[in-house]
Amino acid sequence: SYDIPAGTLRAFGGGGGDVTMSDSFHVVGPADGTPLEFTAQLVLLGSATRTLCQFGGAGVNGRLLEGSSNAADTIVTAPPCGTRNLNTTLEVQVHRLSGERFQISASVGAGGYEGGSEYINGTLRFAGLPEGASVVSCNGFYQGPPVPVARGSWGELKTRYR
Repeated sequence: SYDIPAGTLRAFGGGGGDVTMSDSFHVVGPADGTPLEFTAQLVLLGSATRTLCQFGGAGVNGRLLEGSSNAADTIVTAPPCGTRNLNTTLEVQVHRLSGERFQISASVGAGGYEGGSEYINGTLRFAGLPEGASVVSCNGFYQGPPVPVARGSWGELKTRYR
C-alpha cells in the first residue's frame, strides 16, 4: 500500500509484492527560478527472515528515482535460518529551479517463499532545502519548512501536565 500525502509505502510477505508511488513535485517559497540543490530521501525499515535452513527464501528491496535515471537502490536477502534487517536511507541529489516540476518515484518490494517472511516500510522526505522552502506534489504531499521549538525547563513541562 502507499499514501502519497503522507509519503509512505509498505509491502510485506505472503508471496510478496511490489509497491510504487510516483508523483510530480515542486518547491515553493523561494522566488520562482531560484536555483536549488537539495536531497530526496527514502527512509527504509524492513526485515527478511528465512525459517527453513535448506529451502525457501525472503528478501526486501527499495528504490528512489528522480526523473528517468537519477536513482538509488538497495536489496536485502535473508541468510539461511536467520533474519537480516534493513535500516537505511536512499538519497538522490536534485538540481532544480524553484517552481520547476520534477518527477519522483519511490518503490518498495517484499518477496518470499517456503518459510520466508518479510516486510518493508518506506517514508519519502526532502533535506537540504533553503529556509522557508516547502515541497508539494500534485497528489497532496506537503513537507513544510522546519518549525522552531522554544526551549523549556523540566519544571515548566511538569506544570503543564498537572
